[in-house]
Amino acid sequence: MGRSQERDRELEAGRSKAGPAGGGQIELRARGPVARSAPEPPPSGKHLPLAAGLPLREECWNRLPAAIAGRMTELAGEPIEWWASSSHRVTLGSVLDIDDRPSAALIGATGACFAEPRVDSQHQPVYSVDGYLLDAASHRRADVIYRPTRPTVDETPSAGIRVPALREHPVPGLDPAALELLSNLPVRAQKLLTAPFDDEHPVQFRQWHYEGTVNQFSVFAVVLIGADRLTLAHGSRVTPVGHTEQTSHWSLVCRRATVLSQIHQ
Repeated sequence: MGRSQERDRELEAGRSKAGPAGGGQIELRARGPVARSAPEPPPSGKHLPLAAGLPLREECWNRLPAAIAGRMTELAGEPIEWWASSSHRVTLGSVLDIDDRPSAALIGATGACFAEPRVDSQHQPVYSVDGYLLDAASHRRADVIYRPTRPTVDETPSAGIRVPALREHPVPGLDPAALELLSNLPVRAQKLLTAPFDDEHPVQFRQWHYEGTVNQFSVFAVVLIGADRLTLAHGSRVTPVGHTEQTSHWSLVCRRATVLSQIHQ
């Protein structure tokens, strides 16, 4: 049995008759004995910067060319999560130009699409759309609710606390920036996101988006894609009064789906 088949069998118990946006439940299976009483380590709590003055996702999405938005909607099917953002990029043509056209992502039951503004060989503004076709029947999900009651955590880990998932099992294909972002998530979310990937099936694409205020991310999403798997965590984060980023409260849905093929337009 191949590695992909083994992973499918491990998750088969999580399949249900729910619709593709809901999906069955993801179940994590330990590779050995686990001390159930050992508490999970807290997230790293590293600062996630927010850029001031940039438009939110609704405004950016509305600025997409209608043909690009329509094509993404067609490929993605029933929507699950989406985002769009705009940043000033310097393009090199006959003169320096500022390009603030938005990029966008749409993940749905039948596909995940990512649109990026480009400049073609004739120095004309165009868009490219990378798409990943998904098996609509393969979607699974798990809710991750993280609510530490203490506003601070011990700086010195005790013997009973396991190290975070990303230190325990490095994830092939993830760069330092992605690893640092993921380390802010609850450990269960880290594991759900990265479990399908290994040396034979590395992460080939990653993207994330968050927006809001320092104390509240109203939108948070991160997606990882390999040759045959997509994982997504999306939801919100709140830092209550008296808490730090390390003890922020997370409400996330972690999803997993099978990638059938990739297209580039």
